[in-house]
Amino acid sequence: MAPTRCTWRESSRSSVRSRRRAILEQNVPNPFRTVTHIVYSIPRAEQVSLGLYDVQGRQVQSLVSGRQPAGRYRVDLGARGRASGVYFYRLTVGGSVRQRKLLLMR
Repeated sequence: MAPTRCTWRESSRSSVRSRRRAILEQNVPNPFRTVTHIVYSIPRAEQVSLGLYDVQGRQVQSLVSGRQPAGRYRVDLGARGRASGVYFYRLTVGGSVRQRKLLLMR
């Protein structure tokens, strides 16, 4: 599995609190070859799960799992060890689910 890294950006915390729902942004770059960045925001402290799934709906990797404070987060997803193709990343915050598609091209 390719390593992932999650970072929290303190500076955007106050603007995130004014929102009521979690936001999952489109990964950049997309399509990607080596590394892509997934950004999401949560308006209050919540249990958060971010997973990577193949086209058959099987979870390929858990990227984030645990309670996080309100804020804007960035996960760096590496391509090492993954086949080219379409993947989905799914953010679950509380009872809310957001999903987007990404494309890995070798």
